[in-house]
Amino acid sequence: MSRSRTDSKKGNCAFCKSDRNLKNSHSIPLAAFRPLLKSGSGSLIAIPNGNDNVRRIQDTGAYEMLCFQCEREFNEEFDSQLIYVLKSLREKCSATEGFAVVKANTDIFAKSMVSVVWRMAYSGAQMYSDIKLTHLQLQMINDLMSKEADQTLRFCSISIAHLIDKRTPEAGGFTREHFSQFILNPRLYRAKRKSGFMIEWTMFGFLIHLIVPRLTNSNLKKFHGLKRHDEVVRSVPQYFLDNPSLEAALLSGLQANEEGRVSPSIKQRR
Repeated sequence: MSRSRTDSKKGNCAFCKSDRNLKNSHSIPLAAFRPLLKSGSGSLIAIPNGNDNVRRIQDTGAYEMLCFQCEREFNEEFDSQLIYVLKSLREKCSATEGFAVVKANTDIFAKSMVSVVWRMAYSGAQMYSDIKLTHLQLQMINDLMSKEADQTLRFCSISIAHLIDKRTPEAGGFTREHFSQFILNPRLYRAKRKSGFMIEWTMFGFLIHLIVPRLTNSNLKKFHGLKRHDEVVRSVPQYFLDNPSLEAALLSGLQANEEGRVSPSIKQRR
C-alpha cells in the first residue's frame, strides 16, 4: 500500500534543502516506464548482471528525495517538455530510417536532460547505483542546474539517437515499439584525464548521452550533439548491436535464458 502525503518520509529535499515531507521522485520520468509496465501486466523484466536470474520487477527507480513543491516544479518545468519532445520525435522516427527532427528549443530541452542526470546523481534507487559522481563532478552537475537554460549547452554536450534493428520484423528483428519498452540502466563513463564524464541511458526508444564538460566543435559534430540556441531537436539512427552496452545487455539476457536462469513468473508467460 502506498503511503499518503501526510505519512511520507520526512527529510532534507535534495534540491531546495528544506526539511519537508519527501515524495517518490523518478529520475527517468515515469511515463518512460508505462509501455513496459503495460506490456508486462504491471511489471518489468530485469536483465541480469552476472549470474542472476531474468525476473519480474516493479522498480521504476522511484526514490524519496524531493519535496512536493520541488517535485511538482521538476515535473512541470522539465519532464513535461522532455516527454513531449521525445514522444514527438518518436513519431517522426517511425517514418524514416535517417535523421528525425522536431521543432523544439534545444536550450530548454537540454536543461530538461540535465535535470534527469541531476536526479540520477542524487537518487538512492538501485537503478542508478552506477551513477557515483565525485565531489567535483557532482558540483559540475549542480552548476548546470543553477544556470539559465540558454547556458546549458555551453558546458555540456547531449546526443539523441533512435534505436533501430537492421533486420525486418519478419526476420526476427525488433520494432520501434520493442525499443520503446527497453530501459538500459544508466551507466557512468569517466574521462581518462581531469574530471570529465559521460552518462548513457535509454528511454522512449532513444539512446541518450550527456557529456560534461562540453565537447569541442569538431568532436560535437561527430557526436551529433544538440546545437545551442537551435529550434530543432534531431536524433540519428543507432543500430542497437553497434552499442556495447545494449549488446552486452541482450547477450546477458539470452545467456540467462539458455542456462535456465529465468524466474517462474517469466516461464509462465512463455
